[in-house]
Formats: sequence, C-alpha cells, structure tokens
Amino acid sequence: MLALFDIFVLITAFLQFKRMKTLVTPYILFSIPLTILINVNNLIFADVYDYYKVTDTVLFYLISFFLLAFICELIICRKRISPIKDRYSLGILIDLFFYFGLLCFVISLFVNYRNYGFEGIKGSNNGILGHMSNIAFALCPIYLIRKIDHRQKKRSILFIIILFSIAVIYGGKYVIFLNLLYNALAVVLYYKVPQKRIITISIIIISIGILTFIVIYGLIPYYTGKVKYHSLIDSLYFSMEQFFSYLLSPIVAMNYSFTHHIENGGEIAFAFANNIIRLISGNAKYVSPILPFVFPYAEESMTNVSGMVGELYFELSWGAYVYFIVFFTIVEAAFACYRRKGKYVFILSYSLSIIVFSFFCNFLSVSGVILPFMVVIAVDVFESNRHYRRI
Repeated sequence: MLALFDIFVLITAFLQFKRMKTLVTPYILFSIPLTILINVNNLIFADVYDYYKVTDTVLFYLISFFLLAFICELIICRKRISPIKDRYSLGILIDLFFYFGLLCFVISLFVNYRNYGFEGIKGSNNGILGHMSNIAFALCPIYLIRKIDHRQKKRSILFIIILFSIAVIYGGKYVIFLNLLYNALAVVLYYKVPQKRIITISIIIISIGILTFIVIYGLIPYYTGKVKYHSLIDSLYFSMEQFFSYLLSPIVAMNYSFTHHIENGGEIAFAFANNIIRLISGNAKYVSPILPFVFPYAEESMTNVSGMVGELYFELSWGAYVYFIVFFTIVEAAFACYRRKGKYVFILSYSLSIIVFSFFCNFLSVSGVILPFMVVIAVDVFESNRHYRRI
C-alpha cells in the first residue's frame, strides 16, 4: 500500500508542478512533507527506534484528503498566469511596530530571567509581553523585505537574529520553525525566486531546524546542568532522538486518531473561536487547544499531537473533511490571487507555513499562531489594496 500511496502523491504533485511551473503550491507543500516523513518512518525509523509503522488505513484516509486538496487546486487555480511584478509600498509604521514587538520580547526575556533564571526560562514567555512579541514575528518578513528594497539588509538581519535567538532561549520550537518558514516563503514568493534556489533554501531551513534541536535539547541542558549526561556526545545524541521523535511521532499517532474519536472534540477544533466567545461573555473557562489525550507511537512512547487531519478527524469525525475543505479553499484563493495579481504574498506565505507543518498538529486552533496570522491578514489586505504600485 505504501508504494501505491507514493505513486499517487508523486503523480499528482508532478502534474501540479508541470501545470503551475513551481514547487511552491499548497498541494505540493501539503502532500510531499507528509509523504517523505511516512516513508522515513516506515522504512527506516520503525526499525531504528522501534516506532510503529503507519498503517494502510491511515494511508487510505490521507489519500482522500490529498485528493480533495488536489481537486481544490485544480478548480480554483485553473489558469497558468505569470504574476505581475509588483512591489508593496510599505510604510515606516511596519518598522515601528516590528521594533515594538521585538522590544517587548527583549523585556520579557530579562523579566523572566530575573524571575526564573536561565535554567527555568524555557516556556515562560507568557503574559502581555509574550503576546506583544507576536507582532514582531507577524511583521518580520514584511520588515525584512522593506529593508532589502531600501538597501538596509545587514541591520535588519541583525534584529531578526536577535528575535529568533530569544525564541531559541525560550525553547519555542513551533514558533521558531513556523516563522522561519514564513519568512523564507515570503522572500521566495515576493522576489519570484528560481526553483533551484528554492531547493537550496529548503536545505538551509532543514539544517537550521536540526541545529535548533541540538541547541535546545543538547547544548543548553548540558552546559546549564539542567539534565545530567555522561558526556556532550550523549547530550547531542539525545537531542537527535528528540528531533526525530518531534518529526515522526505525530505521523505515527494517526494510527490511533483515524480510528477513534473524542467527545466534544469540536470545542478543541474551534478552540480559538470558542475562547473569543468566552472572553466576550465573561466566561473564564477557556478551551485548551492541547488534546487531553496521548497517542501511542512506540511501545512505551506517547504524544499528544497527531497532525492537522489526524486531529481533526479525531475531534470532528467526517466533519474534518468540511473543516479541511474550507481552510484549503481559502489558501487556494490566496494562491490564485497571488498568481494573477501578485497580491497577498504574506497571507499566502503564512498559510503555506501552516500547511507545511500540518504534519505536526492543527495550528488553526492555537492562539499563538492565529493571532499573528490576523495581524498578517490586516496588514497585507491594507497594503495590497491601498499602497499597491507597479515598478
């Protein structure tokens, strides 16, 4: 079954590549990462770390979601039209709000360091300062592109390095990876980067991802003494185990999530909207987007994430298909608008980042992802429609 699954994905992805003349399409970015990870797990790490293999049942369900995504892209993006070479006239307000968000992040780092010390700072980026730092991440690629266009790239890169370095200190993995990809995709789409350079950028991002895990799970715990290892090699080996567990456990967890359901799962699937309603109504009992359940992915190993489609099916059963179609249609609409007019680059970039990391969990229920996305939508819609000019 895995061979047939691979053939289906490769054929459909190739058809979309030939049709769109680009690797950066919602369907390709949704199907290819999942397919690669499934093959890596079933053919390699199921033996190396004794992970369970992804079952044929899961592959069947995934094909059904892939087919929906493929048809959606065929219908909405029907014409191959070269995007207009336009640029956004981004104002200095972008810079000011980016610096404001970065300043909040820096202040929160010093406050939490004073309260918890370096050993206890991981995961402590909460409160108003933590939420304000989302502004910097949301505006980061817009700020970067503005500086590139104004030949101020070196200074902007320095501030961006500071932003992501603080995120590494806090240990916020999804914040780092999703926003790193968001920035890369924005630059790729905005400047129409050639296909060969896209592959190079992908390799760089993967390398940064591995290095981030080594720092968070290997170097920081070893040198702070938070976790005792016999040697640095043991610490680095553990960090690589964590890296592959982070990548593959949600994939394997779909074995359970596609064959079971949870009661009142809709509250979790729509956690962000539910919490907004509860905030307005004065109900302090907020819904956590974290599943109150753990999925097995090895004999004695569990995880509480199961990929976007796996979690949606676990929470909504067949309603997961409706949820998925609505979201994917919106992303395809942004993609079509970008191809026809070169607009909504940043909305598309953020959406595609969520799609790429859909193998991990349903980020659409996480406020730390949706709140920055709302900032991106507001800024991009305003800039696209009011400060849109051809050069």
